Amino acid sequence: MRILHLLSQIEVTGAEIYATQLAQLQLAAGEQVWIMSDTLHTPTEACYISIPLHQRSFWRRVHNINSVQKFIKAQRIDVVHAHSRAASWVGYFSTLGTKIPLISTIHGRQKASLSKKIWNMYGDRVIPVCENLRQQIIAQLKLAPRHVRVIPNGLEFQFLPERILPVVPMLTIAGRTTGPKGRITSEIILEVLPSLLAEQTNLQVQFLGGALINLSPAAQQQFAQLQQRYPQRLFHYGFVSNLSDYLARSSCVVAAGRVAIEALALSVPTVALGEALLVGLVDESTLNAAIASNFGDLGCTYKATPINIKHVKEAIVAALQQTMTASNIVETIRATYSLTTVFQAIQSVYQGAILEKWHPQHIPILMYHKVLLAPEITKHKIFVTQQQFEQHMQFLAKRHFTPITFKDYFGYRDGKKNLQQFPKKPIILTFDDAYVNNLGNALPILKKYNFKAVLYALGDLQIQNNHWDVKHGEPAHQLMSPEQLKIMVQAGIEIGAHSMTHANLVKLDEAACWQEIIESKQNLEILLGEPVISFAYPYGSYNATVKQLTERAGFRCAVATDRGGLYLEDDLFAIFRVNIMPRDKYWEFWKKTRSGYRGRYFKKRGQ
Repeated sequence: MRILHLLSQIEVTGAEIYATQLAQLQLAAGEQVWIMSDTLHTPTEACYISIPLHQRSFWRRVHNINSVQKFIKAQRIDVVHAHSRAASWVGYFSTLGTKIPLISTIHGRQKASLSKKIWNMYGDRVIPVCENLRQQIIAQLKLAPRHVRVIPNGLEFQFLPERILPVVPMLTIAGRTTGPKGRITSEIILEVLPSLLAEQTNLQVQFLGGALINLSPAAQQQFAQLQQRYPQRLFHYGFVSNLSDYLARSSCVVAAGRVAIEALALSVPTVALGEALLVGLVDESTLNAAIASNFGDLGCTYKATPINIKHVKEAIVAALQQTMTASNIVETIRATYSLTTVFQAIQSVYQGAILEKWHPQHIPILMYHKVLLAPEITKHKIFVTQQQFEQHMQFLAKRHFTPITFKDYFGYRDGKKNLQQFPKKPIILTFDDAYVNNLGNALPILKKYNFKAVLYALGDLQIQNNHWDVKHGEPAHQLMSPEQLKIMVQAGIEIGAHSMTHANLVKLDEAACWQEIIESKQNLEILLGEPVISFAYPYGSYNATVKQLTERAGFRCAVATDRGGLYLEDDLFAIFRVNIMPRDKYWEFWKKTRSGYRGRYFKKRGQ
């Protein structure tokens, strides 16, 4: 990919660090990367181009849009990633009318404005850095939830120093001294620091992250007086390049955002205090709230919650009584904010947005089960006859549908296949349970029309029939043997996993659910000698935990039944499928294969 990052900034920000770290990983992955910004303080191997995006006069913006448009065209940019409001504004008009998606990462609170209500200036995908921000922008900016995905700021934890317990207690207060954070810092100096230094007689305090001159005059005067009174206990260092070294030698850190994350990763007791709210000492009871708010920087509304400075002191005193942050919290922080995980998530957003630009229509995904020679008496009615199946495939052929598999889809998505060759009318045919009758009755017809399909098989290859239906009085049908599954693969059919035993995953505890998912993938991959990338939830039943475990197991996507996103890319682990039944004659089948069918179904179900 050829990626352009846009920032608008004068001083160093968390957005700059985020963008430059992401750019480095993209370069390491073989992508071509450019960064456009007013200034850039962080070293990077990406090509940097200075452009005054921070200047917002009408003519300056027109000039910026024109410059970015020319650059995008000259460099054949594939995706534009904006990291600030002004950058998103320019990026929106620069990509308008093109097949180049605009991705906007939102790091801070967004105020509603007329322009934002008229059009979605944030582009094709919006990435808020925490859950509270997601809720705020959906509620106030009226963005479509399907276009909004939380991906946090990432950190490279492997280069962090070792934690060194200080001989004398050291409190570190880190953050900018401008804006709302500067006002909070001024209040801490005026209302917390005098009594804290007097009561904690051996406590040292250091301030990092900004110039004192930005604080209120009263706070500046108070700081100077306290330094005279406690000359070896109160320090100010401003911006430091080796921030992690200062954090590693702290007894307690008061911070928000990336600094709080880094401190917790070092197992330093941390008070999450940002410009929006005070979370307090981060422990098991406050961790979720801390993550959701980006450690105090973001609430669910644009207006910040008034912060009680008395509670700030209480939180600091509680933190100073701790030696280390609990190991399970440290593990959660390192897993959640791993830069590698964030990089992979961002790349996936890019790929999905690019593909959707080239093919914006809904892709019909049909779900078959049994293909029988004659109808059977069954209450579930999850079959079609071979004659019906032949009619369905004939219908698709006459209307120039091109059946693809999920491996095909991700081939285009990953850039391994030319997007210009993406089918004009793609469709995905799926078969659940891997019945022998799929081999005998469906495969010859698929071969006749040169059609592909995806077959979902159980990972327990010893199971011989549909026992989950038989116990409810349904007819028994034989499942494919390992050898028969291999025949399907040789015929061009993609195999996906359908759990080990066809268990209802939402009714299992997490450990049992994990075994059902991961072992089905492993067993089928050992049998077939190739990756198994898609999963079908038994009974179409899933919840947030089941989805997370499926993704963690290494699947690229998972299909449901009559639930899921409006479009395939809305949620790759809750893909909607249309159930094909024996009553589906010509008109019903025509309706279910139309690109607009999902939209009507979506509204009907109130999704």
